[in-house]
Amino acid sequence: MFSVGAGRFPLTFYYQIVSTLGCSIEVLTAIANIIDIVLKTDISDDPQSIEMIEKLARSLKYSQQKAPVDSLTVSGSFNSIEQIQNIAELYRISGLIYLHRATRGIALPNQLVLQRLVNDAFDILGKLETCERTFPLFIAGCEARGDFQRGTILRILSATQSQFAPGHSLRVRQYIERFWAQDDLDVNQEIDYSLKVTAVLSAAGSLPTFT
Repeated sequence: MFSVGAGRFPLTFYYQIVSTLGCSIEVLTAIANIIDIVLKTDISDDPQSIEMIEKLARSLKYSQQKAPVDSLTVSGSFNSIEQIQNIAELYRISGLIYLHRATRGIALPNQLVLQRLVNDAFDILGKLETCERTFPLFIAGCEARGDFQRGTILRILSATQSQFAPGHSLRVRQYIERFWAQDDLDVNQEIDYSLKVTAVLSAAGSLPTFT
């Protein structure tokens, strides 16, 4: 879903929020590597993968993304430093949520930590009017429980569809609503998270582009 690398970027740029990406190269690279490991490896049987996942978890946990110098001149949804920083932080938190869910708690074994991350994500979502960044919106959206949280996600999706080209946000809304339907049926949370996500995305017929 992602293709990034740090080697060709100056070190200072690596930690800076890139407006066209929505987060820093550091955060996007960590998320891309996590997805790659999860999709290719049975982590529970691979000590090297566990070590790498723990390293990536630390990278996301302690990342301090810096707002770009030209942030005040960027148009669209990224029209203020606060908006840029909120979306970048939502990216970072969503990466940690995905990490916990997809690795079955290997890197973040404490359920209270996960709940805190979800709460933080929804605190940020409550401040946003729109969000073009489909990856954090999808990951956070899958965590929505109850009418209030789901209403927050639907509000942002509707506003984003109205303000920008509706293609990506409309598809993400369909993915999220399919996940909710599966989750509502899985009352005891017995179905593996990755299987739910795979089933939701597979129903689209092609792998979606997350940004």
